[in-house]
Amino acid sequence: MNQIEKSYEEWLETLKDSFGSHTQEFDKISEQSKRLAFLSSTVFGLTTYDLDLDIEFGKDIFEVMKVIYEKRNFEYIKDMNNYKKYILVCNLLDNNHWLEWGSSIRGAWFHTFGEIRLNDCSDEEIKLTEEFIKWFMEFIEVMEVN
Repeated sequence: MNQIEKSYEEWLETLKDSFGSHTQEFDKISEQSKRLAFLSSTVFGLTTYDLDLDIEFGKDIFEVMKVIYEKRNFEYIKDMNNYKKYILVCNLLDNNHWLEWGSSIRGAWFHTFGEIRLNDCSDEEIKLTEEFIKWFMEFIEVMEVN
């Protein structure tokens, strides 16, 4: 189990505990929604005290991460709403050492030679590599099995 999976499992336990006796409500939250909330609240350290907002922010962050991963930046930002979301999320990613860009933020790419730390006060660094980014994208984008 890597550091992100371990942190996710610990975060899930904390989240479940916060539901107290309403664990059936916790069980109704999809796995993908839990991972999106984890992305915004733990990986990138956004504090909301609102699970629905954590999920919404996680969707926005993941959407932009996927655009960057698939190198569709310029196509995506043609829409003004996407452009605003892209600029905001790129700054969040850059502040957490996930991104690089040359002369323009619009052409940003993942910083695959750097190191990051999760915003959960972990001392352990994670090396950003092409393989890690691919794994991470798949980890967040878990598909629901009914």
